Amino acid sequence: RDTGQVTMLFALIYFGLDASLLASRIFGDERRQLTLGTLLTLPKHTGWFIWQKLLGGSPVIIPSAVLFGIGCWLEMAWRNPGRSSFEWLDSRVLIGISYIVSQALLLPVLIAWLSLKLRRGAMPAGIALMAAMNVLIVVIIETAFRGSNEKWFIGFAAACSALLAVTFAILIHRTLPRVAAAE
Repeated sequence: RDTGQVTMLFALIYFGLDASLLASRIFGDERRQLTLGTLLTLPKHTGWFIWQKLLGGSPVIIPSAVLFGIGCWLEMAWRNPGRSSFEWLDSRVLIGISYIVSQALLLPVLIAWLSLKLRRGAMPAGIALMAAMNVLIVVIIETAFRGSNEKWFIGFAAACSALLAVTFAILIHRTLPRVAAAE
């Protein structure tokens, strides 16, 4: 059972790092060669270009998805021998998984947005911002909650992370034409 949990955790971390590397390079070639403006003059909308770039790099995340599935299978096999149900998913586990998933989604979106703002160092800056945010969340949990209702705070932090990911995705969509025009 512990192996399944650790496997799922590493798969989500692996997903976040792989997606971060992809996000840090999503418009890297165009920015280096100063062809981002030319790319956006094609008769397609900005969202289409972002979607195509993400689809092109999506095979990178297949290993982490498979690893997460293996972790779920191990967890399920040990908690419910002979049955294939997800009864092991209690509220604490679901909230923890939702927090990790929201962090794994926020990190690449933040890095992609930073890569439009910074010429170099978007990935280290994004990782540093995420680390600072997570340290702040741990300090708040340890000092303010001390074991009572901490899972609800983690759920709130997961919802805020998901909202931030959506906000940064919208900002990427709006910032990309301005960056292209500036080049």
